[in-house]
Amino acid sequence: MNRRTITAVALVGMVLFSACASVPRNESGGLSEAASIPVTAFEIGDCFNDPPQFEVEDVDGLPCDVAHDNEVFAIFDHEDTDQSWPGQDAIDEYSYFACVERFDAYVGADYVDSRLEVSFLTPLEEGWGSGDHEIVCILFDIDFAKLTKSMRGSGE
Repeated sequence: MNRRTITAVALVGMVLFSACASVPRNESGGLSEAASIPVTAFEIGDCFNDPPQFEVEDVDGLPCDVAHDNEVFAIFDHEDTDQSWPGQDAIDEYSYFACVERFDAYVGADYVDSRLEVSFLTPLEEGWGSGDHEIVCILFDIDFAKLTKSMRGSGE
């Protein structure tokens, strides 16, 4: 299968704001009901729909057994936190490859054989100097079909 590099899905480059919110989670940490999730409160395994605009503070989160567009599969800090802003292109390239490296462990399938694609949320220059170095890896169906379950361990 040929891989398409999608660098500008509606999620890439979201503005990350500090926010406090109570997100309804079940005992395993997943969403127990539909809720607004601040992008700063994402947890691995969160499922959500595409936001209506490019830069957002929160998204419409859903339990993963409800049809959804995206799933968070990794969250980590950029490795070069001591350097000055490396530029958005460098952040995007690093994020893409770092997310692909984490894909197999979450999904249980090799990325190049999967029907899923990778996208990511990155820090922006305005937040980098304030210590925002967090990258959020997101997966979605390569044909943009809705997902109807968690992709964790799915082998898809």
